Amino acid sequence: MIKISGGLEKGKPVSVLGGRDLRPTGAKVRQALFNILGDKIVHSNFLDLFAGTGAIGIEALSRGADYATFVEKNKDHFKLLKTNVDFFQFTQRATLLHVDAFKYGISGATGLFDIVFLDPPYLAGLLEKLLPVLGQSDMIQKSGIMVVEHFKKISLKDEYGRFSQMKRYPYGDSILSVYLYR
Repeated sequence: MIKISGGLEKGKPVSVLGGRDLRPTGAKVRQALFNILGDKIVHSNFLDLFAGTGAIGIEALSRGADYATFVEKNKDHFKLLKTNVDFFQFTQRATLLHVDAFKYGISGATGLFDIVFLDPPYLAGLLEKLLPVLGQSDMIQKSGIMVVEHFKKISLKDEYGRFSQMKRYPYGDSILSVYLYR
């Protein structure tokens, strides 16, 4: 069971699907993510790519983000995401998109997001395609931050377009790589 770890919705459960095709971010990593973001989350416009259950974006809203956009391609995961956002009554502060994250990344949207979080399936090879696109995209504010959750055996570059890696935070098999606009 996943529970929101902070903010107005702290302690409330997020529904999850059984099976191995959905790997929700664990409580320890979620807590670390929001500790890293700190006050940057307040009044932010948050993008949750590969949203799955929506737990990250929902937690961002719980902790004071003004708005969250959730991108999820899988039909079953998208239904679950919608159920969770409805349960938390965040529908007025959220956009749910049933699209491929890569296609959304190249959509040409500009200046929309303060924080982008992406956590694709670990071994699908999606980061190698998507990070260069996001690094050149104008969808992230110049003061923006991009946080990538990835498998510890995946090496990411220090720079992707306009973004430079600030720090890496290891947590078991996962790493949070934080990139800042430069």
